[in-house]
Amino acid sequence: MTRSDLPGRVLTLAGEYDMLPEGGLVLCAVSGGLDSMCLLTLLARQAPVLGFRLAAAHFHHGLRGADADADEAFVRDWCESHGIPCHTGRGDVAAWAGEHGQSVEEAGRRLRYAFLEKTADEIGADRIATAHHADDDLETLLLNLTRGTGLAGLCGIAPRQGRLVRPLLRVSREMLEQWAAKEGVPFRQDATNDDPHFTRNRLRHEVIPVLRSLNPRLTEHTVQTIDALRADEMCLRAQAMRAVDGARPLFGGVSLHRSALLALPAAVAQRAVRLLVDRLPDGSRRDLTAVHYHAILDLVRGDDPSAHLDLPHGMTADRVGERLLLTVGGPVLPTLESVPMPREWGAVRAGDWRITCTPVPAAGPSGPDIWYLKPEAIGRTACIRARQTGDVLRLPGRGSRSLKRAMIDAKLPRLLRDTLPVLADGDGVIAAAGLGCDERRRAPEGAPALRVACTADTL
Repeated sequence: MTRSDLPGRVLTLAGEYDMLPEGGLVLCAVSGGLDSMCLLTLLARQAPVLGFRLAAAHFHHGLRGADADADEAFVRDWCESHGIPCHTGRGDVAAWAGEHGQSVEEAGRRLRYAFLEKTADEIGADRIATAHHADDDLETLLLNLTRGTGLAGLCGIAPRQGRLVRPLLRVSREMLEQWAAKEGVPFRQDATNDDPHFTRNRLRHEVIPVLRSLNPRLTEHTVQTIDALRADEMCLRAQAMRAVDGARPLFGGVSLHRSALLALPAAVAQRAVRLLVDRLPDGSRRDLTAVHYHAILDLVRGDDPSAHLDLPHGMTADRVGERLLLTVGGPVLPTLESVPMPREWGAVRAGDWRITCTPVPAAGPSGPDIWYLKPEAIGRTACIRARQTGDVLRLPGRGSRSLKRAMIDAKLPRLLRDTLPVLADGDGVIAAAGLGCDERRRAPEGAPALRVACTADTL
């Protein structure tokens, strides 16, 4: 922080994170209090200079009766007198908190941000600006520290998240008070800011004064620390993002080959799992803690190719062989309908599999997914289908076993077993993907044969 004046610090940070785009529309969240009125006043002055358009948004929480009504009227009147469009919304925060089992603070935050996002969508805003400042950042760091957190939690409030921006993050509350007095910025006082029932207020009025008595430059030094920690977090996150480049859809969720995670240091691996979770439907990550992320990584590192883990909000983690699969609501497995098998030449699709049949002059060694069959092995009734009760397969040197037992012994993932194509006719199983062909139907090496190859699209 090289600039000491308030507008200078705001514009420097805004420039670093492209908070006030030329020609764009900025929606400023305004409660009517000191912080938000300083931000609104500053943005109103800079809009014609920097070439962006400005609108305001005020959310009535339904908590403080006439005082809240007066706040709304104050913001609306100020905006009208300055030619700034003002959008207002209301919610019953207390009722919502009770219905969803959350604190009034958390409920208010959720409803307020939902209103801001909805309003921004309706008016086509490029940015949503909130008045979080450096002392809010300090409080957030301390709150996260008391609850237990990793490096990400010690990075405080992000200057920018998508179109959400916080231009005042390098400005202290004291600087805002001085600037408001100097510039004649009007604002409303919120009595709840002194209510000791709110955790932040106890930190603000009881804990932080003690820390500031030990170091009068507490806020400034905390901002510097947070900037350094954020740089470290961004470096680790960048490594995690590279690691999940190979992630792709599978069975209605997102999957990643476990080797991509096993090669990572623990700190990066946990961030990579977080990034995978972020690709699932919104809200899935809400109640996941470090314990859950460690459990997912234990599943990845373990020896069980069919390991399963239930997580909050219907989220699941599964090992599918060498892949990690994350879903919400459980995997959606493809249906394997029975399809006729070409007798000499051709290809068919069965679920996510492509099965090709090619005559060859000399058979090679058969494998789990490539089978060299006697030319007469594929008769008129041969088809590709899912496994069935009573299926038996005789593999070389292993004798006849049920297909179920053969799949278990081969450690084929539980989720895959009903999706694997089985080649069969009226006399039984000819071959099964992941296992190989029945030795009675297999062509001797070097003899004319039908080469059948199974290729999966998803695995």
